[in-house]
Amino acid sequence: MAPILQVDVDALRQLAIDMAHAADTIHEFDLTQPATGAAESLESSSVAAISQNVSWSLREAYRHLAALVDQMATGTESAARIFEAAERSFTGALRRIH
Repeated sequence: MAPILQVDVDALRQLAIDMAHAADTIHEFDLTQPATGAAESLESSSVAAISQNVSWSLREAYRHLAALVDQMATGTESAARIFEAAERSFTGALRRIH
């Protein structure tokens, strides 16, 4: 019997894997080196403090972005499982009718 829901579960699973890898990549960004270098070279300046504050803000933004992408990956994997289970259940129900 052909799929009823017309959902490519394998594509959803691959998307979830790709998003999880993207989240890992984002999480691994190291923004401390550029900010530390800028702060050290401008140590006596008010720019150093601003640079450190910006670095912290960027790290937090990337950390938050990585968490959101990871949540999307988890949700996509869950959707794949739900579609697959719904397809099995619906197909089974149709077979019992015939």
